[in-house]
Amino acid sequence: MNVSGALQAANSGNMLKQAVGIAMLDKAMSAEAAQMEKLLSGFEKNQKEIQQAAHPYLGKQLDIQV
Repeated sequence: MNVSGALQAANSGNMLKQAVGIAMLDKAMSAEAAQMEKLLSGFEKNQKEIQQAAHPYLGKQLDIQV
């Protein structure tokens, strides 16, 4: 019986380690997802400014010929 109790105690310790590891990974993944979303929203926000800087002459003058 002592061996069985020792194995159960060791197994429960391993299960606890695994649960803590999974919880930490989940937390890290959610933090990375939030950072990625913030980064992508910044890209979308600055995309028009980047295109305007690449072609500063577009939209400034209107040429009309009859």
